[in-house]
Amino acid sequence: MDVVTSAGEPVTAATTLSLRGIRRSFGDTRALDGMDLDLVAGQVTALVGHNGAGKSTLLRILSGADRPDSGEVLLDGEPVTFRQPSDALARGVSAVYQELSGVPHLSVAQNMFLGQERSRAQWLDKQAMARRARELCAEFGLDVDVRTPLGRLTVAQRQLVEVATAVNRNARFLLLDEPTTSLEARQVDRLLATVRRLAAERAVAVLLIDHKLDEVFACAQHIVGMANGRTVLSGAAGELTRQDVIQSIVGHPTADHEHPTTEPTGGPRGATATERPAVFVAEGVTTARLSDVRLTVGAGEVVGIYGLMGSGRTSFLRTVAGDHRLTGGRMTLEGQDFAPTSIRGALRRGVAYVSEERKTEGLLPNLGIYYNVGITVLDEHSRAGVVRRGRLVTAAKEQLASMRTHGDLSKGITALSGGNQQKAMLARAFLQRPRLLLLDEPTKGVDIGAKVEIYALIRDLATATGAGVLVVTSEEEEVLALTDTVNVFHDGTTVVTGVPTRGLSVSRLKSMAWLGADSESEPGEAPE
Repeated sequence: MDVVTSAGEPVTAATTLSLRGIRRSFGDTRALDGMDLDLVAGQVTALVGHNGAGKSTLLRILSGADRPDSGEVLLDGEPVTFRQPSDALARGVSAVYQELSGVPHLSVAQNMFLGQERSRAQWLDKQAMARRARELCAEFGLDVDVRTPLGRLTVAQRQLVEVATAVNRNARFLLLDEPTTSLEARQVDRLLATVRRLAAERAVAVLLIDHKLDEVFACAQHIVGMANGRTVLSGAAGELTRQDVIQSIVGHPTADHEHPTTEPTGGPRGATATERPAVFVAEGVTTARLSDVRLTVGAGEVVGIYGLMGSGRTSFLRTVAGDHRLTGGRMTLEGQDFAPTSIRGALRRGVAYVSEERKTEGLLPNLGIYYNVGITVLDEHSRAGVVRRGRLVTAAKEQLASMRTHGDLSKGITALSGGNQQKAMLARAFLQRPRLLLLDEPTKGVDIGAKVEIYALIRDLATATGAGVLVVTSEEEEVLALTDTVNVFHDGTTVVTGVPTRGLSVSRLKSMAWLGADSESEPGEAPE
């Protein structure tokens, strides 16, 4: 069977893993819409695309974790069906996801050989596995004892262990999803050099999903751009410029008056940040993951933080919330130095935080709804260390009612819809009467009707109390609909600060995130 690449060039059938016309929908959302892709032996192919372009869905289909609605997967020129990841692994397709999947209580060596243990005379050959594990660690610049439980390693070290594990399986096709997000510069250079060597010396076909264009052009021979579930660019890296890539996945600039129809009803946007008294200021904030972050939140202002995955958005929010330690720079809250060392410490200073991970870091499924909402204000409703349940329930009920929370509140919080669960998390934060409200993806997993209601609630809080609100969101429309100004993060720092969102278009916002350090705009200005 003849195989032609997505760029229209013939290749040898026995060297490719290909997708042809792949479609995949989730309800009314089409994640992939006729996607084509070719992975060729000995070549690193970079896959780039904006948030929501369909990259993760494509990776799951290639790795057997999901199946397409239509279209073909071709392996060595022949149609193949991967019903589960083990099918793909058996055919030489190995994926390393951004979400770590190792077994924490097993050692590094045990993780590297999980399911492929070596034996001698019917006994596990632990020495041979440890020896090979040490060789792999050396290859990837990992200075760890292979007998150490995986869970004791840093996130960056665990990421490298997973890549090394995939290599140990003698993968013909290596799929890497944002593998450098948690790595330091030295580790990034080592990993990319190793990936290039694997492709060249072992004829491995590598798919590198990455949004850092300097890494893409340093490592890949071929670049594929995605937008709206389709291939919009496919070409040799040496024949493309960064602007070619950005333009293809961002699209043509739209008129400056572009604005979504989900404008919140909580009142018109007022003065700019420079005309408001500052509630919160970050000056050169530096942590283990951030460098020189600068932004300001004014009283009654909703400020957005936007950027691609791994840009440092959530890390900054968690630093303000007290979960990450400040190593440099300065933060102030209502004019006073602010450097919390715990979430409880930040809470005492008037900072409320709503995590993106509602199920794992927000909901308390074993407690009733009213205790879920009131858990952070128990001291206010206690006497001599005993919670006055009646007062707590009344306060929680009133807050939930004011937010038009629907559902049977007697059945527990997990029985509520996603939108109403999120309202309950916001109710918890609102009950704290915060001076600074931190929201990470506040409408994640909620329908459009609940989104509009949540926008209005956030806007009402800012307007009525003068609190500052700092919102991390990956949705461009949400930035434009909800926030007064936006700060764009790239590679752990702010590259654009305090841009008014009125008159800002989706395409210009996307361009800021991709241009990053290449932007020549002055602070406070959106790059053209």
